[in-house]
Amino acid sequence: MEIKFKILFVLFIFPIIAQCKNYKYEVSIFGIHCADIFISYSDTIYNDKKSIKIDYRTQTKSIYEKFFFVKNDYTTIIDKANYDILSYTKNTSQPKLENKITTFFKNDSLFYLNNNKWFNTNYLNIFSLLHYLQMNKLKSRLKPLDFIEREGNIYNMIIDYYEIENRIKYILSLNINEELSNEPVYKKTDIFTWGIFLPNAQNEIIINTTKNEIASCKFSVGLINVTAKLK
Repeated sequence: MEIKFKILFVLFIFPIIAQCKNYKYEVSIFGIHCADIFISYSDTIYNDKKSIKIDYRTQTKSIYEKFFFVKNDYTTIIDKANYDILSYTKNTSQPKLENKITTFFKNDSLFYLNNNKWFNTNYLNIFSLLHYLQMNKLKSRLKPLDFIEREGNIYNMIIDYYEIENRIKYILSLNINEELSNEPVYKKTDIFTWGIFLPNAQNEIIINTTKNEIASCKFSVGLINVTAKLK
């Protein structure tokens, strides 16, 4: 009887009360529209836990589509109560590089299927971090924000922020922690997750606190600036 109730809840009741939000961002390099990013957040049930499914889909546009075509999909499922990562999958394609990543649970721990390496589910990844900053002010400190995980590598994370009226600007600095890092799933990763974690890169994230939306993100390294703006 209990099993039947769970099935009925998932099939009929949960979709009615579940929330789903979709966003589109236009990515520009040197002022030229080069890609679109589609983000979706939806409520779900995963491993009998109330969870949030975070989907990112990116694809190049304009002239970039002709000489450097990129099509990347990332899905992160997090525990709604504490932002722990419950699942991560990735399927990315760009010239001369393809990545496919899947995770699995074993004995209440999360592993990469690709290399059977364990990682601490309490760490955020870049996708759960962005959602966290979107929905929570940093000073609330609902979760430790000292480290961030990227497919086997662990990075020290420093976040500064400036609040003006209904906007918060976050400045994100990342440096690899060799002691905590495992062997990465791929030695060469996709351009999106590669660029954000480059040494000396500066990442700016602007949140509209009235709407709980990411208004824009800016990635800078050297003279290169990449900007993503909500459309």
